[in-house]
Amino acid sequence: MSIKLKLATLAAIPLFVIALGGAINILRLQSQAAEMARIEHLTDLAGHVSALVHETQKERGRTAGFLGSGGMRFGPELTDQRKLTDQRVADFNAFLEGFDRSDVSPAFNDHLDAARSALADLKDHRARVSSQSIPAPKAIGYYTGMNASFLDAIAATVADCSDAEIVRQITAYAAFLKSKERAGIERAVLSNTFAADRFGPGMYRKFIALTTAQ
Repeated sequence: MSIKLKLATLAAIPLFVIALGGAINILRLQSQAAEMARIEHLTDLAGHVSALVHETQKERGRTAGFLGSGGMRFGPELTDQRKLTDQRVADFNAFLEGFDRSDVSPAFNDHLDAARSALADLKDHRARVSSQSIPAPKAIGYYTGMNASFLDAIAATVADCSDAEIVRQITAYAAFLKSKERAGIERAVLSNTFAADRFGPGMYRKFIALTTAQ
């Protein structure tokens, strides 16, 4: 080999390594950008979910008071709250129409499907509450089960993130929302208790369990 060819060969090796390293780095950055875009989308969804759950928590509390009083109290407040909940439901459904669920974890989709299935029964559930044909524990349990599925969906978003700091923040946010949910259940239990002027069947045990959990 001529000196010129030898020098060219020697120069080609580090250039190849540099080019390979650059290509790998570009792929890594592209992957990070795609993940950040996905997390941003999930964060937007979490905002809509938490806003909706906030209203269903309030509706649960007023439902409990309405049933506890035998329909004598909290009627107008419950009607007004249902309208606020409906607004959040509409916002959530509108956002979900443009949300791509194909690139998120199966656990997230399972929890979200369970929550939406419960949400589809909201109209029928309200009718039973209005006619007082449902016991308070079951009425409260409906909102509690639905909210749990929504909040579990938010917690499941950590499976779609590899950044440790973002995982920590999502976990903390989910824990905060679940603590707020426990406080909301306690409010519903006590609303029903004060309205009825007594603890209903199983309500005292539930209250103690909630206090302990918090």
